[in-house]
Amino acid sequence: MIKPNSHLSRLPLYLGMSFFVLTLLFSALKISQKNSLTGSESRANQNLPELILTFLKPDTVSLNLISQTEMRALDIVLKYEPEILEIIPQSLEAGQSFVISLEKTDSSSGIYSFSAISPESDIKSGTIALWKIRPIKSQVSTVLSLNERGTEIYTSEQSSLGFSAAELEINL
Repeated sequence: MIKPNSHLSRLPLYLGMSFFVLTLLFSALKISQKNSLTGSESRANQNLPELILTFLKPDTVSLNLISQTEMRALDIVLKYEPEILEIIPQSLEAGQSFVISLEKTDSSSGIYSFSAISPESDIKSGTIALWKIRPIKSQVSTVLSLNERGTEIYTSEQSSLGFSAAELEINL
């Protein structure tokens, strides 16, 4: 018969405690691997060029670029609500170091597009363009947003870069 204080009688207790400690270690390892993967993904997203729409009162919108990667050209496609807001034709002005071309306004579908190129050198940040708007309705709020399907950023090697952008809410 086994004595009550012998090591053999405590074997199930020791096995259970060992299993518990190993489970805790394994869980900690898996959680740390998951956090390091999530951190890598967020660092990758931070490297995307950022396009920023800004409303400058009383009637101007600017498009700015912040990037860690040098770029040479952009195709910009904006969506807006034509029943609330009008983009004034021929009001597009190039930012410093950019040349603007192919400006097109489709007021029936609410699409405004243009191309910008930096002919002298690659750019990492700056104002790309400014344009004027006119409210059709007052005391309302509207949104300008970049159309992700049509908007492209290109390097000097003509490869396309992804980008991040937020909508711009304007109170008219």
